[in-house]
Amino acid sequence: MNNLPDNKSINININTATIIKVVLVLLALGLLYLLRDVILILIVAIVLASALNPWVNALQRRKVPRILATLFIYLIFFGAVVLILFLIIPPIAQQIAAKSS
Repeated sequence: MNNLPDNKSINININTATIIKVVLVLLALGLLYLLRDVILILIVAIVLASALNPWVNALQRRKVPRILATLFIYLIFFGAVVLILFLIIPPIAQQIAAKSS
């Protein structure tokens, strides 16, 4: 006994609006793919601006102009990164040299 359905034809109807929607979605995804670097830069800029805003506002309340406050915060941040790198890289280099010899 065969439990398979009878050979009946299946009709699939796709209207023009559905095809247009699919093409538009594919074009939108392609555009997002092409603009992915710009979108990433925009998101990073928004996150940085949101993170810096309270610090800039605090300095602004102390009568520091907004642009100088922003530059000051960037200088402190990059100075801290450089200081950390100068403190971390020499010991790591010494350990790597000691392990390789």
